[in-house]
Amino acid sequence: MKIIVAGALALALVSPSLADTLISPRQARTNVGRAVTVRASVDGVHDAGKVVYLYMGGRAPGTRLTVAIYPSAVQDFNNSVDFPGKSLEVSGIVRLQNGRPQIDVRTPHQIFTKD
Repeated sequence: MKIIVAGALALALVSPSLADTLISPRQARTNVGRAVTVRASVDGVHDAGKVVYLYMGGRAPGTRLTVAIYPSAVQDFNNSVDFPGKSLEVSGIVRLQNGRPQIDVRTPHQIFTKD
């Protein structure tokens, strides 16, 4: 049973079409713990070295959702500075990081550009 659940979760993280719910950044806080796809424009980017943060639903610190792109996925994007203003779909599980909604991206398959 654990293997089936883990497999279903992995599929939800890989493809936006398989995530349970399509939401806006404003709805992230009410979807903590759920696999979702968020559709929105990127309002800001912060490259912290190994981790790149995308801000959706407003600029930091008032952003509604932070997307953290970890090293395993960062290397697969040519230029993270090209994200601002782009419309994206990001799939993953919403969690709280320092009291704010965040989706962790560990594979490039979790992010799809809509532009």
